[in-house]
This record gives sequence, structure tokens and C-alpha cells, in this order.
Amino acid sequence: MSRSIKTDYLLRDQPLADFHSYNPCNPNYLQIIQDRSKYPCKRELLLQVLLNQHQFLPNNQKTVQKIYQLGHNDTFTVTTGQQPALFGGPLYTIYKTISAIAWAKQLQQQFPDYQFVPIFWIASEDHDFAEINHTYFDYKSPLIYESVFKGAVGRHLIDNQILNLTKNIPLIQDFYKPNTTWTEAFRKWMHYLFADEGLVLLDADNPYFKETFAPIMEQELVEQKSYSLIQETSRELISREYHAQLKPQPINLFYLDENSRNKIEYKDNQYFIDKINLIYTQKQILTEHKNHPERFSPNAALRPVFQEVILPNIAYISGWAEIAYWLQLKPVFQHYNVFYPLLLPRLSTTLMSQNQADTFIKAKLEPSDILKTIPELRKRIAHNLNYPYLNTTESTNNQIQTLLNQLSGELEKLEPGLAFSTRALLIKNFKFLNHIHLKVEKALVNRYPSHFKPIFDIKNNIQPENFIQERTLNLLSFCNFSDPNSVKDFIKQLFQLSQPTDFQHKLIIYNG
Repeated sequence: MSRSIKTDYLLRDQPLADFHSYNPCNPNYLQIIQDRSKYPCKRELLLQVLLNQHQFLPNNQKTVQKIYQLGHNDTFTVTTGQQPALFGGPLYTIYKTISAIAWAKQLQQQFPDYQFVPIFWIASEDHDFAEINHTYFDYKSPLIYESVFKGAVGRHLIDNQILNLTKNIPLIQDFYKPNTTWTEAFRKWMHYLFADEGLVLLDADNPYFKETFAPIMEQELVEQKSYSLIQETSRELISREYHAQLKPQPINLFYLDENSRNKIEYKDNQYFIDKINLIYTQKQILTEHKNHPERFSPNAALRPVFQEVILPNIAYISGWAEIAYWLQLKPVFQHYNVFYPLLLPRLSTTLMSQNQADTFIKAKLEPSDILKTIPELRKRIAHNLNYPYLNTTESTNNQIQTLLNQLSGELEKLEPGLAFSTRALLIKNFKFLNHIHLKVEKALVNRYPSHFKPIFDIKNNIQPENFIQERTLNLLSFCNFSDPNSVKDFIKQLFQLSQPTDFQHKLIIYNG
């Protein structure tokens, strides 16, 4: 069994320290700021691109002010990011954003001589269409945008198919509409949700950003060094019994055109663009790259490096799967002389309404019991009923186990074979009485449905088996579609009730 990166990353003795740069439990932020200041950042370019990308926000002074702050050397960013999924995608996208904003605010209070800007990096060049073309308002069936994507998802021009999804959701109609690009719709929606917090949304699919990253992409094409570095780090992680999340490619770049995003493969001194039958010599592909750097797109192995080249970033907020593959990348950052930021886990929470929490309390359960499985909940409720035969099966089991253990010990002295038979009987008896106990529990469910069904219904509504709420449901699941203030009020509740700087999973009980 492999060791848990999620557990060990937050341990005080830092068993994973070799694979990252800063202790997440006790970071020295002034040291991180000083370290980051040693690395170059084209602030004027960043400023101009972001102002251009936010042209639709002429009256939003808070976001524009944050963008202008990025032109100053005393300003740093706290970044998170995600693919631009339909209507914002699952709740964890919202939680990432809340975390980035909360950390930027905390740092601003702690270090008033500096400025901190929350950034959402829109992974618009992604081409995994199945990840972003749907969202869930309930667990039964997703809303799916049926049109065909080609190339980078962010460039997709939304067509009339979107009207089938938005017809009953007036709140979203101003953002997701025909003849709007997928990135533009996502950016406007996220800005609507977080404009009051000064969130800046960055689209990495930009030729000027690619020009800045061009020297590293050229090295990647010629040297293909990141592959061996990641492989070596992966072997070291595996030798310490950790899982290696990322599977690098020999060339960690895609070739991007209007219709596709394809792997670049190197064989027999030639570069092959997968699936579109393009073949280049080294001289030819370097010329192509020099003339059109925007046609080259970093994959998961180089995207973090691209991000840190573009931004004056000191911290990156992510889920645990991302942290796992960032831990494979430190030598790549060192090789390309790029700053490796502090990695912070995003907010993780389960949402429960006050009415649902009250139902649990009435049943003599803790609201946090919602995180238990149905069998565990059934056992708790059955125990609270104090049904005599349920207690009898449990106490009888304990008594028999005690007697058989005593008998086994005595027989061991007389004849080991007899003791072995007694232990076999002990196991058989244990399984039999547990089976009876389970049947009694299930019989109680049928006899007293009013005690069990309301709790089971809430469990299946919040987090049914094989689903994780924050990885499935959309923010709008918790809002009134007809009330434009509902979603903003809910966002405010999340800020008030959540503790993004606490890395443990929490239950949030909200009004609604």
C-alpha cells in the first residue's frame, strides 16, 4: 500500500520536503516574497494583456485596480486555476477561487507593505471536451452541451445548442449565449460571481504570453529534458512508497491549431504531429515555433512552469491531485530557472442546509454524521432506538467471544490442535452473530421508517454513494434561478462560513 501524499504533505516533520520548496504548515512569507523577487517577470506585458482581456469590465474598479497593481514590483499573486467547465463546473472550482481570494486577503493584512492579487488561471487550451461540456444540478443526470468541440476548448464558439440548457436559467443567459467563445462566457460568469473581491481571470491562450515562454518551449523541443527529470523524480517518489500522479511525455508540448491539439513526437530525428500528418525536421519545427509560438501549448507537465514564468506568483492553490503532480516537477523548475511557489490545498467542504442539520439533530445525530456511509448511519440510528434485541445480539456476541477466547487459551496448553479448532469456531461465530445483528438493523429500518428514511433521504440528497458533492454539483444547485441576488448571497455565505486557510475537510451549514 502506498503512502498518502495528502497526509504526509501536511506533517510537521515534512517527509516530502525534498519535492517542494516551502512548508505549507509554517511558511515564511517574507522569505518567499524575497525569493520570488529574484526572478524576472514581464509586468508591463502582463498588465496590458490582462487589461485587454478585461475590456468588458470598464466600470469594475476593484478588478481593474488589481490589474494595475500588477505593474508594480511590490505586487505578488496568489493563483488557482481550472478548465473552463460549463456554468463554472463542479463546486471545487468555486472553492479554489474562494481559497485564492481568502489567502490574498490574509497576506494583505499580514504584510501591508506589499499588494496581493488573486488570480484565476483559465486553462482554456485544454482539449478534454468531456470534462467541460457538462455540469450537474442534481445527481441523477447532467446538463450536457451537445455541440462538437475542436482544438482548444476556450476558442469554441458557442452555438444555439446552449439555448436548450439556459432556457430555464435566466441568471446564466447573459453569459452563456450563442456567438460567445467558451472562455469569454466562463470569464464573465466567474467575474459576475467574484467581481466584489477583485478576482482577475487570466486566459493563458495568448500569443504574447507564448512569446515570453518561447525560450523554454524551444529548449523543450531540442533537449527534451523535462521528461528525464520528471521520470527521475517519479522513481524517487515511488521508492518512498508514494504514487507518481503525472505521466510525462518525451516532449511535453502540444501542437495547437484551429481544429485540434495534438502531441508532438520525436523519432528518427524528425518531429511528428500526432493525428494530423505533419512532419518537421528540427530546423523546420524551430522555425515554426519562432514564427508561431502560439501554436505550441504546454501540457500538464509544463503548464505550471508556464504559469510561473508569466505571473509574479508566491502561492498556488490546488486540489490534492494537482499537488501530487507538482511534487514531480521541482527539478524541471530548477532546470529552467523558474520560481517554484508555495503549494496550498484548496478549501474542501460539504454543504448542508440548516433544515437538514436540524433533522439530524432531532434524530440524535451530529450534522457531521452526513459524512458517514448509509450502513454507518443505519447503525447509529438503530443504536439510538435502544431496541433490546439489537443490544442482546451485540452483548451475546461479546460474551461468546470472551468465553471462546478463554477456552482457546486453556486448550492451547493441553492440545494446540483443539485450540486451533476453537479459534475457527470463534471466527465463524463472530461472522454469524454479526450477520444476525445486521439483519436486526435492517428489520428496524422496515419497522420504524420515520426514524431512518428522513436521514437516508438527506444523505442521498447531499452525497449519495459513489458521488462526492464538491466534485459533482454546480453552485447553482444551491440557488434560486429566478432570483439574481440568490447566487451572490450564497457566495457571501461561503466566504463567511468557510475557513479556506484550514486544510481539513469541513462541513458547512448554510441558510437555505
